[in-house]
Amino acid sequence: MDERNILTLITGGYEHRGMAAGRVDIDLESAYRSFSFDLTPSWPGEPNPVRVYPGDSCDLLIGEDLVIRGWVDSVSVNAGGGPLTITGRSKTADLADCSCIPADGRNSLSWKSQTVGEIATDLASPYGIDVIDKVGDTERIDFRAKVDETAYSAIERLARESQALVTDDAAGRLVLMRPGTTRGPAFILPGNIQSGATATHDASKRFTEYVVRGQTKGTDANYYTAQASRVVAFDDWSARKRVHTIVAERKMGYDQCNKRAIWEAVTRAGRAITCSLPVSSWRDESGVLYAVGTLCYVEAVPLGIKGDMVLSSIGFAIDRQTMTATLGMTLPGMYVPEPDRTTPSRPRVKPSTTTPADGYWRGEV
Repeated sequence: MDERNILTLITGGYEHRGMAAGRVDIDLESAYRSFSFDLTPSWPGEPNPVRVYPGDSCDLLIGEDLVIRGWVDSVSVNAGGGPLTITGRSKTADLADCSCIPADGRNSLSWKSQTVGEIATDLASPYGIDVIDKVGDTERIDFRAKVDETAYSAIERLARESQALVTDDAAGRLVLMRPGTTRGPAFILPGNIQSGATATHDASKRFTEYVVRGQTKGTDANYYTAQASRVVAFDDWSARKRVHTIVAERKMGYDQCNKRAIWEAVTRAGRAITCSLPVSSWRDESGVLYAVGTLCYVEAVPLGIKGDMVLSSIGFAIDRQTMTATLGMTLPGMYVPEPDRTTPSRPRVKPSTTTPADGYWRGEV
């Protein structure tokens, strides 16, 4: 096996490399990365068993590249002496599992006039998770977390209102980002895409009108009256009338409602097509591990795809004979906010249409 692709699990001060089979899953829309491996129960020629225990901290490397920093979740033991099955997730799994609790020095789950990055940091800090804010949104907002929701759910809800994506990185940090800023490799069928590639063209969650209703407190001129906003974004992908109404989860004026309506239209259009591409390597031609969030050119005429897509998920798989990867691709519109699609002064006037998926989901190439 190529030394660049040797899997190493480091835990409890030991390095384990006896992986018989397993996989690593990385998803741009997930709170955490995960792994599951069959590991030989002892080192060759040594009577001592492999020392891996649930709750251990761990690092998973492919060659010299860190892929997951997190925790061992479970160890399944076979009485017949077969391999151990070990599963684990990145550090951010704690945010997906655990409830919101106040940050150090706080006695409530509400924030006033703080940025999304600052609030996310407060929600993640009790669990020892660092937050990397790549969006850098400086708008200051008010936000209240729900007592019965997880920390990740609150952060994801907060980020959704600000058109940001919440994911993790190899170091186990939570990342606020907007993907598609880095160019990745191209994938061609036939070519470096293996047999078994599939695509899903799905318009069931796409609408022609997106209505966002929000409310904010009054101004100096009418300080006793709450200001209500109603914004409509259009997506002319069908002659059918399909309306989706969203009530803002926090105080939002017209500008914020406008952004949310456009983001909803564009991201749902982006979900109109996804594809799954099997490839025979974990690395591109330059030897770099595939990375989620990169913008890749995909040409797969039988699937009705020809254009840029975002690498949204990766499944690295290994057995005793082969090493493969399955790459999930999504339209760039799934993640890219477009702020200038409605008419600011007249929210009910039809703006230019949002059509980021036209030419894709209809199967045109």
